[in-house]
Amino acid sequence: MIGVPEYEQRELWRRKFPSGIAILLSIFQMILTLSVAGCEIAGDFVDFPMMNAFVGYWAFPFFMCAWISLSGAGMRLYLLRKN
Repeated sequence: MIGVPEYEQRELWRRKFPSGIAILLSIFQMILTLSVAGCEIAGDFVDFPMMNAFVGYWAFPFFMCAWISLSGAGMRLYLLRKN
């Protein structure tokens, strides 16, 4: 917005951004993360001839950090709007 100070722009964005979208995205990301881990664990019991080099195990910590930080950001927006 032209002519609006940067601080007011940030406050306006925090009030207008729907935190429900961030919470729904974090839940979806959590489900996908757990499904990747489940596929890796199931892949240990079924011996496929062409397995990836445990990509799910390598990606799992990063995916966990991503959905936890996204849910934290969504909850922070929700709490800022309530106060």
